[in-house]
Amino acid sequence: MVSAVGRTRQSRAAGDWSRTVARDRRTSSGLVPESGEHGTANGLVCLGEGVSVAADQLRSLNWTDYRKLTRGLAAILFSPAELATRSVTGQRWSRAGLAGGYRPIKPALDRAKVQAIINHVTSRFPSVGVTKIKQVLAYKCKESASSFRVQNVRTYGSVYSVI
Repeated sequence: MVSAVGRTRQSRAAGDWSRTVARDRRTSSGLVPESGEHGTANGLVCLGEGVSVAADQLRSLNWTDYRKLTRGLAAILFSPAELATRSVTGQRWSRAGLAGGYRPIKPALDRAKVQAIINHVTSRFPSVGVTKIKQVLAYKCKESASSFRVQNVRTYGSVYSVI
């Protein structure tokens, strides 16, 4: 009698193989850019606006959804500290003063890189608007800021630690 654990392990192994085959089919069908697409001599792919990314990094991204592609490109083009301390537009949030708390204005991310992400994602997903891509970038910045804060508390300890 085969246990349930044994069956799940076998099905996972079969599932991993099928995902590998599907990934190979995706690359040959053109969903993921081939190394020659918009490439330069150094194995870089030009996204536009003078921004280039290594072809290997682009191939490692998830190309099935515009959100995943946008988040992946943002992770490649911007450092975690840059995402945590900046915003997409650099403008003050409209509800910043309503809660009574002071929210400083964060500087904007590099406009050329943001525009390169927008151009590349809209070329792959033409039905997606620019505002949706900017929303994904803003959420990525928000997540990075919260994880950056948690990381700093773990590294440096709490201000209210025992003296």
